[in-house]
Amino acid sequence: MERSDYFICFRGDAELGGAIGAELYRTLNDRYGKEVYFSSKRNRIFGTNYRKEEERAIDECHTFIIVLTDYFIEGLTRENDEVLYELKTVLCYPDKKITAVAHKSFCWNEEKKALLDNLLGKERAERIYYVDYITYEGARSYADYTEGVFLKALGLGNDAPVILEYKELKEKLIANEVAKLKKAHASSSLFMKMDTIINDYYIEPKLYLNGAPYFDNVLEVVGGSGNQTIIHGESGSGKSTLLHRLFTDFTTMAINGQLGNLIPIFRSLNGVKELNFDYENIVAEEVEQLGVQVDKSTLEAFVKNTTPLFIYDALDEKSIELGYSDIEKAIKGLPSNSSLILTMRTSFFKGFYSEEIASTIDNVLEVKPFGEREISKYSLNFLTKARGLDEEEAKTVVEKIRGQKIFSKILVLTYYLATSDFDEVLDEIKVSGALGGIINRIIKRERDKKMISLSDSDGTLALERLAWILYSVKRKKMLTRDSLATRVAGEIYVEERDVRALLDVFTMENESGTVTFIHEMFKEYLIARDFVNRILEEREVGFMLDRTFNKEINVFIADIFDEEGVDEIFDALVNLYDDVEETDYVKVLSIFNHMHRLNRFKKVAKFVRKILDGTNDVAMRILCLHSLLACGDEQDEQRYYDEFMADERFALLNCGMALRYYNDDRTDIEIPYYDDGELSWRKCFVSYKAHLLNENKLKHYYRIRRINILSAKKFIEVRREVDSEVAEFYRSVDKMLLRDDTPFGKLVYEAYLELIKTIERYEV
Repeated sequence: MERSDYFICFRGDAELGGAIGAELYRTLNDRYGKEVYFSSKRNRIFGTNYRKEEERAIDECHTFIIVLTDYFIEGLTRENDEVLYELKTVLCYPDKKITAVAHKSFCWNEEKKALLDNLLGKERAERIYYVDYITYEGARSYADYTEGVFLKALGLGNDAPVILEYKELKEKLIANEVAKLKKAHASSSLFMKMDTIINDYYIEPKLYLNGAPYFDNVLEVVGGSGNQTIIHGESGSGKSTLLHRLFTDFTTMAINGQLGNLIPIFRSLNGVKELNFDYENIVAEEVEQLGVQVDKSTLEAFVKNTTPLFIYDALDEKSIELGYSDIEKAIKGLPSNSSLILTMRTSFFKGFYSEEIASTIDNVLEVKPFGEREISKYSLNFLTKARGLDEEEAKTVVEKIRGQKIFSKILVLTYYLATSDFDEVLDEIKVSGALGGIINRIIKRERDKKMISLSDSDGTLALERLAWILYSVKRKKMLTRDSLATRVAGEIYVEERDVRALLDVFTMENESGTVTFIHEMFKEYLIARDFVNRILEEREVGFMLDRTFNKEINVFIADIFDEEGVDEIFDALVNLYDDVEETDYVKVLSIFNHMHRLNRFKKVAKFVRKILDGTNDVAMRILCLHSLLACGDEQDEQRYYDEFMADERFALLNCGMALRYYNDDRTDIEIPYYDDGELSWRKCFVSYKAHLLNENKLKHYYRIRRINILSAKKFIEVRREVDSEVAEFYRSVDKMLLRDDTPFGKLVYEAYLELIKTIERYEV
């Protein structure tokens, strides 16, 4: 091992130390080519000589750098504490240079000094707490402030940065990609802990490749030159963990020369406004981030002679400004021979994956939820080894969670097993109950650990406010943890430092600087929880009804409705309807949809009939009749058909309604979407196509499917033309519809045959 010029001493297990240390390491090692001893708990290879290597590094380094964070001193009291050992070792060298970088929240006080005096002896302790330290203001201001002062303190400010050659540039770029992902993981103490646990107890998920079970090495089917792969699965099923492991394997192979000219590029798409596949620009940005100098000809040759392997996570957690067509266009514009791996939720995949996209994708990998056997195996292993339960206690817990669908999601299962007090939580657990319990227990632990003054209710309220901000604000790059803490604290009148403490646990910062929850599932649950609370407490909820919630949020809302009591929720929704303008169709539609989630169909039908009989507004009548299709009887169905056939405008407005019903990502559509008889055929076609291909067997789904087929027929008759793409699609579903010989299926097929006749009459 080469001599270490610098030794970075940090505490990275529960605070910011690892992230700050990584910044310092990149400055010294990447920019100036210095040898730095920087070992994180995540990556350390433990062995019999580890202590000796650490002692050697401290002995040889000329500068010992301490990263001070709030928990740095407190953690010294732990048994066999690593940081305490490092401090005792360096203090054996009276002439060793010691410097420090401290997070802005850190400050020395008499309590910390007394603890250090007790552990090290007063004379030695003073060498630590009298060291002048450099303040770390945050990742975004590091290059502008901390780095310059840090370099000046080390006497490096006037040294010339390293000029990289071709091979060195490749190694630095790959190392930087790895470091950015590690930094994102380390930016939340909870995320880093969970990430480590999942890796330690990882179970390979069930995979389906192009629809068939797959049991071989995933690396063999993804990542080849020109290969494009989609990985999809349910929220929390392990897609990101699988992708991170693939990325780690690919970077190792690239460093060892096993990937040829492929360069792995990892990105989290959470909050982005565009898909960036501009390889030349990406490389230039990475070089700038590294702070190194590269000759122009070397840079050009590198871009020309290497090929990117884009590994992009969480496509469905993108900005709302990024639509299906934008994604399709970006994928089609991929650089020649480049490879692509994309992850997304299954719910998003179903709407996104079209015949056009399928023609460009080589592999579709589905990550299946865990079955009972995998859940039991994982839980028993975790509970006995990580939580210290004996086997009988562990089996009791496993038996209690058996059959509860929420725990088929590896992420929630891990959080639950890691945070639960099993004497208190062995009752039946529902989705929202599990997540709510996890959040409450984490808030309580942080309150006890960091002495913050937030109550459980204020802590949850702060997180709910945060969820709405991150869900609603478009310019997410402008949101730092500090600005978010200030905003949330001001809204609910609590201490800013307390909110910041929660943000450090529940949020992370990805490589683009965007602040996000450690998992989207937390954000979606908190939005649903706040939405239901506002309805029950009769707080202002109207602005939420303008939202077209995604399917995951809607599932949480339905689950919480069930927990809170159906009748009480129904009465609250009726009261909410009384405060909404009748022509505010989006809010009316939202209220109707939430009523249907209660599964009190007779009660809903009675209420909707009352509204229907009292209005002459065409769009409002369509909303009511659509609602009755879902919960009414044959008499209500016939009433819909009678009005439908009697009014030409009715059919056109029905197209607008369909856009709202079946396109969650189209938030820009206004109901009734009718403008002097003109309506885009493509938008209607996309809506009807998505709905027609859905295999849902519910009675009301058949009814609405038939109505939409009739609407398409009417729409074509009004326009007197139909595009060939539309005609081709409807002809292609003939066999699919013909297979359904149920009474409902036959009615749908009869309407379909009439549509085909109309298409043949007006096809362009």
